[in-house]
Amino acid sequence: MKYLPNIRGFFSNHIYLLLLAAWFLTLAVIIETYWSPNSSAKGVQKKISTYINDAENEFRLLVSEQGFIEKVTDAGYDADLINILARKKYFLFVYKNDTSSSPRLLFWNTQQVLPTAALPELRESHGLVLLQNGYYVWNNFTKGDVTALLLIPVKWNYIITNEYLQNGFALPDISEEYDITFERGKGVGVKSVYGKQLFSILKKFDSPTVNNNLIAVVLGIISVILILFFIHIVASKMALENVLKGIGFFMISVILIRVGSYFLPAPFNFRQFELFDPVVYGSNDIQRSLGDLLINSLLFVWFIFFLRTHLKEDLLYKWKNSQWKWLLMFTGCLLIVLTTFTCSNIIRSLITDSQISFEVINFFTLNIYSVIGFAVLSCIAIGYYFLGQMIVVMLHPLFPKKPSFRFYSQLPY
Repeated sequence: MKYLPNIRGFFSNHIYLLLLAAWFLTLAVIIETYWSPNSSAKGVQKKISTYINDAENEFRLLVSEQGFIEKVTDAGYDADLINILARKKYFLFVYKNDTSSSPRLLFWNTQQVLPTAALPELRESHGLVLLQNGYYVWNNFTKGDVTALLLIPVKWNYIITNEYLQNGFALPDISEEYDITFERGKGVGVKSVYGKQLFSILKKFDSPTVNNNLIAVVLGIISVILILFFIHIVASKMALENVLKGIGFFMISVILIRVGSYFLPAPFNFRQFELFDPVVYGSNDIQRSLGDLLINSLLFVWFIFFLRTHLKEDLLYKWKNSQWKWLLMFTGCLLIVLTTFTCSNIIRSLITDSQISFEVINFFTLNIYSVIGFAVLSCIAIGYYFLGQMIVVMLHPLFPKKPSFRFYSQLPY
């Protein structure tokens, strides 16, 4: 117990890492609770209102700009103007009014939707309309016999959906648990820039998958890295005084954190990311997804390097002339066999239980999951190699005359 005062002093000198981690985690919770647009219907309403009002204000400035209407009606616009308007999040249509027939469409900046013929003829200047593929906020501006029509996509409502046509809000990062409603007194109202209420935001249900704010996710990751770094330096200090206690502290701490991440959405909900989707890869309750496998493989390599740094070659030398050396050799061989089967099963599962392509000769079938899969394979190979080498090197002093032990012990360690 002589080393305890040194450990306590070392712990106190590095407690700032835990305080920083707690500060980042607290900040992440505050951002997630109060600043995330998905934290409440009010937050979603604010995000959508800002999006609609900004588009309406930009439309008013655009059509009021001197010469714009004339450019469009006389086909005097150039490629630069077309490219600028095509990149807008809203849709613009310009009509020529004709008393003898329906308005004639002169200009448009999208192919996604076509307004109904009656829309540019409405006497009102703004409102909400349901078209072929979703809900739009519309604005009208008339100058002489020319009408400019603005369509702001709010929520897609496709009859047939596929990989490219998905129903949901036009703004990204708004959860499926929210919807729009036109019933008075329900939800939080969204108003146009003119003050008219267009619709309300209503929370349909509590989503089983929590979507965290990106900033909160980054802060959560930073807090976990700080905690793991603290564990590493404290365990390293303990290992200098007592190898087994340092390794025990390291293993128990990391395993507890990892097990906790399986049952608690901390520091954030992993399942919100496709990397942790079982559809991409899923093997068992431990390797539930490619993301889980990546984390576990990184922890495996980290643990092997920690052992390799602190376990000395002569750690088992005191049992050289004891019968216990045979039990130690059996344990080492058993550990290598178990590790071999475990790693081979993981590699086999990564091929058979996933939708990941590893066809390196067919480059265009590879994607980001292929890169992550290769990273996992690299971690497994590196960890397996150094584990086997470490076991052989440590067993060599017990059997110095064995040729195989002598060969492997001479490899760089």
